[in-house]
Amino acid sequence: MNPYRFLFPLGVLCAILGVAPWVLFGFGWLPEYPGRMHADLMIGAFLFSFVAGFLMTALPRFTGSPTATLKQILVATALLLALLLSGLLGRTQAFNLLSLTALGALGLFATLKFRGRSYDPPEFFLFVALGLVSGILGVLLRIAQGGDSLIGRSLFYHGMILSLVIGVGGQLLPALLGWRDSTRVQLESPGAPHTKLKRLQAVQIPVFAGLFALSFALEAGLSAWSGWLARAFVVSWAALGFWKLHRRPPARGTLAFWLRAAGSFVFLGAWAPVLLPSYAIHGFHLYLVGGFGLMVLTVASRVTLAHGGFPLTLEKKSRPILAASLLIVLAALTRATAPAMPASYLHHLAYAAICWIVAWLVWGFFFIPKMIRPEATG
Repeated sequence: MNPYRFLFPLGVLCAILGVAPWVLFGFGWLPEYPGRMHADLMIGAFLFSFVAGFLMTALPRFTGSPTATLKQILVATALLLALLLSGLLGRTQAFNLLSLTALGALGLFATLKFRGRSYDPPEFFLFVALGLVSGILGVLLRIAQGGDSLIGRSLFYHGMILSLVIGVGGQLLPALLGWRDSTRVQLESPGAPHTKLKRLQAVQIPVFAGLFALSFALEAGLSAWSGWLARAFVVSWAALGFWKLHRRPPARGTLAFWLRAAGSFVFLGAWAPVLLPSYAIHGFHLYLVGGFGLMVLTVASRVTLAHGGFPLTLEKKSRPILAASLLIVLAALTRATAPAMPASYLHHLAYAAICWIVAWLVWGFFFIPKMIRPEATG
């Protein structure tokens, strides 16, 4: 049984509930500022649901190891439901402890898959390990300092998911955009090892992973701006060197178009705080909303179709993917430009949240039934 069938629908629920407080607060129906609740739910529940669903489904195929057991899937589902509940109730320390448990469980799962591998995972998966370590370290710092650790929040909110995006994206984006043979990507063909990178490219990966890790030391010890600059260089290396966002991709169709747009939002969101430091929190939302949102939507669409036994032609002219992607872009731009309209700033946060909610309702209405009743066992 595939983990995504449990965790992706849960991720849709988290996506909706994670921004709902901004609708209530923006129109004066919620008295307390929901900033931390929103951030915790979006990173630790929404994004983590899709990350866990993808990795627990794909890692066995990337390593040629046994698939996830029903017990492992149910444990992951229970932990994420507990994370969602604790986040909604504002129980920060409980949320942190549950996050630590969930990250540790996913890290243990990845370790077991690596130890039982028939072949090595893709070279870029060094960033996957770095992302899990960033998340665990960030949560530990938050627990130790009562949730007030700036570097802990940076590691958890930015380091964890951004590193995972670079790690997974380094393998998937070149294939799904047509730069490499997608049949060698272990979403569809569990029997063959992944395509090896050229030696020079493989050598670059630990160097830039080291720079990514160093960026948080710079942020904590020198200045936040220096850390943002270092991470922007790492993102640029991945986006231009491997995703080739500056070139028109060979792949055509709705999914490929929006996947390229996702990478572009990640690139823009990494550089916006560097170029406009006073705008940092708003600039980050270009990749938090537009980049991560679109990447989750497009990759989850491919996983659902490929593992569910549905024809991949559905993704080439998919109206649900098109409609949901347009709404996510609108949400990202509305959120990022909200400071330009201070008189209606909170209303714009609510408008962005509404666009986001409708996007996931549209996508979920079309794709969740395909997860519940796949045409074939993937």
